[in-house]
Amino acid sequence: MNKKLFYRFDQGRVLPSLIGLGADFIPDDMYREQHNRLLVVRQLSIWANTKEKKIIATRGFLKSFDVLALKGELASALRLVLSYGLVKREYNSFLLSEVDLIKKVKYLIDRNAQTICSDDSLRTLILSLEEYFPSIR
Repeated sequence: MNKKLFYRFDQGRVLPSLIGLGADFIPDDMYREQHNRLLVVRQLSIWANTKEKKIIATRGFLKSFDVLALKGELASALRLVLSYGLVKREYNSFLLSEVDLIKKVKYLIDRNAQTICSDDSLRTLILSLEEYFPSIR
């Protein structure tokens, strides 16, 4: 349990914590310039242990995905979803429903098909996502 992150979530800072805005940026252990979304998603999963908190976690997660997608940060949006997939296997899902998330991911992929086709790292991310969310295919 990461008390600092739990405090941020309790203060309504789910979105900035997931995206890594300003003081909410946590350097990844290996890639210091990248935000450690896996840590944040894992802690959010633990924090969201009641229905009320699951609602907050779901809204914050989906809004974070939307913000990253609207900013054109395709890789970051997909990595956020991949982090959720990894955490979902280890812990329980904290999203009330994955249907909206899958729709958003499919739309993002369709909208950026040309970019994805020309970027090996994005294609690899999508293949990884398909392991956790087969319905993305």
